[in-house]
Amino acid sequence: MEESRNKVNVGDRIRIKEFDDMAEEYGTDKYGDIIPPYPNISCFSRHMKDYCGATGTVRNMDICVFPTGIYSRIYID
Repeated sequence: MEESRNKVNVGDRIRIKEFDDMAEEYGTDKYGDIIPPYPNISCFSRHMKDYCGATGTVRNMDICVFPTGIYSRIYID
């Protein structure tokens, strides 16, 4: 399995990038969602824009299996 550029662990304090910065860095799909070039990350939806710039502590991480692939989810407080 390929490694992600950003390693995150439970207990880490993180800040979510600004939406426009991510859109410029990674581009968007036809729906306006950001598609990061990292393995196991499906997208950062335009509906999640309110979380941009927020900081929090990683409380949990899990894996989702969908027909389109396996994706990791990160939960922050």
